[in-house]
Amino acid sequence: PTAHPVSALTERIELPTGLVEDRWITGWEFIPGNRSIIEQAVLWIVPGTVIGTWTPPDAAIVFPSGVAERLPAGSRVALELHYKKSSTPQTDQSGVAFQFGGRPRRELRHRSLVCGASRIDRDIDALALTPRASGAGASIEIVARRPDGTVEPLCVLPRYEPAYPITYRFRAGVRLRTGSVIDVRSSSPDCAAELDFIARQ
Repeated sequence: PTAHPVSALTERIELPTGLVEDRWITGWEFIPGNRSIIEQAVLWIVPGTVIGTWTPPDAAIVFPSGVAERLPAGSRVALELHYKKSSTPQTDQSGVAFQFGGRPRRELRHRSLVCGASRIDRDIDALALTPRASGAGASIEIVARRPDGTVEPLCVLPRYEPAYPITYRFRAGVRLRTGSVIDVRSSSPDCAAELDFIARQ
């Protein structure tokens, strides 16, 4: 990446991948150029598939063994950067590095969840959640209710900041059977969540 002056608190940079065939992302790393002013980075596959978010002091993101995200041929990636206010002119030279592998046993998938209950129609391992709400300071609680009646807390967020959505990655995949319900509740009437998961074979 080339150094550029920081002229806004949020900047979005789109880059062509130049790929002539599909590639499989097994991990990625955000490389901050000016760490002192960067609050968050969001990585997308255009037009709207979020690969993940980075906030200090996150390290490289590595997907579980045998899991990968498809990066289609001819696709574009977007890097959305959120900066802190600064009283002096600043420049930045941030970038992102991908780790590629072969075709995986299981593909990383995404699902948008709305406020309320969303039923799971297949056996999955939940890997990460990105909660969202329209109101600053809103509380968000996300739980999974299994068919056997057990409840698995997935995410509790006391104060949400809409400008800085954070992805919560589970240390181990949360196994959910077909018929499980993921319940998204918030003090804000407009809430949602993005679920990263793999389907179990």
